[in-house]
Amino acid sequence: TYSVLVPMYEAPDERMHVRYVEKLAYDHELPEPAETHLSLHPPLYYTIGAVTLAVFGLPEPPARPISPTFPTTTSAHIHYGEGFPYHNGVLSLHVLRAISILFGLGIVLLTYLLAEVLFPGRRLLAFSAAATAGLVPQFAFIGAMVNNDVPAAFFATGVIYCGVRLLNGGGPRWLVASSLLLGLGMLTKAPVAISGIVPLVAVAVSAQNWQGKARDVAFLALVPLALAGWYYIRSIILWGDVFTTVDKVGGLPFRIGDARGLGDPIYRNDFLGAVVKTYWYKGGYLNVGFTPLVYSVLNLFPVAAAAGLIVAFRRRDLPAKTGLACGLLALLPVAAFLVIIQYSVMHDYAAQGRYLFTAQAAIGILLAFGISTLFSREPGKDHPAMLVLPALLVLMNIWIFAVKLPAAY
Repeated sequence: TYSVLVPMYEAPDERMHVRYVEKLAYDHELPEPAETHLSLHPPLYYTIGAVTLAVFGLPEPPARPISPTFPTTTSAHIHYGEGFPYHNGVLSLHVLRAISILFGLGIVLLTYLLAEVLFPGRRLLAFSAAATAGLVPQFAFIGAMVNNDVPAAFFATGVIYCGVRLLNGGGPRWLVASSLLLGLGMLTKAPVAISGIVPLVAVAVSAQNWQGKARDVAFLALVPLALAGWYYIRSIILWGDVFTTVDKVGGLPFRIGDARGLGDPIYRNDFLGAVVKTYWYKGGYLNVGFTPLVYSVLNLFPVAAAAGLIVAFRRRDLPAKTGLACGLLALLPVAAFLVIIQYSVMHDYAAQGRYLFTAQAAIGILLAFGISTLFSREPGKDHPAMLVLPALLVLMNIWIFAVKLPAAY
C-alpha cells in the first residue's frame, strides 16, 4: 500500500538509490560519488535490483523534476503518469520497490521464527512480535521504497536467528549460516556487523575448548571478510577511509548533513527525539508525521516493555540460555543507536530511526515479551496486553493511508 500511495522518489534518498541501480544495470560499473553519494555503500542490494531489471528487460526509471514549491509544500517532485497500471520506467521503479518489500516480509517471518525458538509453544507471543516488527509505519514505509536499510536488516535478522540457534546448541551449520549471512549483510550495509554479536557470544559460551572457540571465531570473521572485505578495502584505497564524507569526494548534486561533535547542543536538545520520531513514522522527506501526543503515547510501550523485562529477570522466569539471548537482543538496539551517534559525530549528522532496523526483530520480540510479562500474573503465560501495540500500529497505518498520504500528495 505504501508502494502504491507514495509517489516516485518521495522517500529519503530514493532517487539516489535508483541511480546506483541504474549505473550497475545499464553501465555495468559501480557509480562515482559525484553521481550518487550512495556510491559509498556496498553493492549487493543494488546488484539484485540491476540484475532484475536486466532479466526482465526493463528500462530506466524516469527522472522527476524538483518541485519549485518544495520545501514549503510536502511533495519534493512534480509527478505525472505514475498511476496504475504501471508502464515502462514507472513499472521498473515498482519492481525495485517490490524487491524491498520481499526483504521486509522476510524480516517479519524471521522475527516469528526467532520468537518461537526463544519461547517454544508461545505462538501468540511470536505472532505479536512479528506483527509489531512489521507494522511499525516507518518500517513498512521504508520497506516499500528503493532503499537498502530493510534489505540490510533482513541479513542482520538472519544472523541473529542463526546465532540464537547456535546459542541453543545448534550444530556447525548455524555457524556457517551466521557467517554467510553476516558477509552478505556487510556487502549490503556496514552496520549489519553489529548482528555478529549474537553468534560471537554463542561461540564464546559454548562448551568447546579454547582451540575450538578460536577456530569458530576465525571462521565467523574470515567468511565476511572474504565476501565483503574487497569493497571496504576499495573504499580505503579510493578515499582513505571506510566511510568517506562529502568534503572528501565532492561533486555531489546537493549537500547532505555535516558531522556534529558530541559537544554540539543538538545531542542534548533534539537528537533522541528525532531518532524516536523517525523510528515510529516520519514519512516523505521526514515531512509527513503526527502530533507530539501520538509519539508520546507510542513511547509508553518501550517503557512498559523495559519494566516487564526487569520483572522477568528479577523473577528469574527464563532459562539461562534464553535469558542470555534476551540480553543480547536488548543489546542490539543500544548498539544500533551508538552506531547512529558514531556516524553523526565522525561523518554526517543522521538522527534517523530507520537505522535501528538492523535490530527490528529484537525490538519486536522485546516489546511483545516485556509488555506481556508486565501484565501477566503467571510466569510463562501470554497476556493479551501485548496485542495493544500491534492494534494501535494497524490504526496508525490506516490513518496514514486514508488521511496523511492523500493530503500530502
